[in-house]
Amino acid sequence: MISADSAVYIKDSIYLKGSVIFEEIGRFKFWSSDLNYNIKSRDIYSGGRFRLKIGDSSFTGERLEYNLNGKEIVASNIEANLSY
Repeated sequence: MISADSAVYIKDSIYLKGSVIFEEIGRFKFWSSDLNYNIKSRDIYSGGRFRLKIGDSSFTGERLEYNLNGKEIVASNIEANLSY
């Protein structure tokens, strides 16, 4: 599920702005002010601050990248509240 205040489709990418929520149900939920989604490569990129929730653990940071095929999240300047 993806939602945002606005979205623009240009060529093979969707650019979302304002109150962006991306959720892969059963895996994680992500909030940011911007998100770029490349349809062909299935890459998701957010260059700003983000909040991420995986199970009971939560993370904040900057510059999140995620590939829907590879299922790997890469981010910078992370602070975490981990629950085991």
